[in-house]
Amino acid sequence: MSERRHYTKPYPEAFRRDAVALVHSSDRPIREIAVELGVSSESLRLWCKRAEIDAGVRERLTSDEREELRRLRRRSRCSRRSERS
Repeated sequence: MSERRHYTKPYPEAFRRDAVALVHSSDRPIREIAVELGVSSESLRLWCKRAEIDAGVRERLTSDEREELRRLRRRSRCSRRSERS
């Protein structure tokens, strides 16, 4: 059975939040701000998209809903494994 690795986000949540705020408060392109912050422009674009989803501006599952779904799926997998044993 393979061992699962836990993914650690390379940037702290506060850094991501501040980066998104900078994008929203500036009229500069995301690419320019990303270079200034030392992150990829795609990462910064995704952080902005996630912030809009969490704020209810975009229709998708929020971060909290995604985490809940992940937790429920994990519980379901564990439950099915227990039933097989």
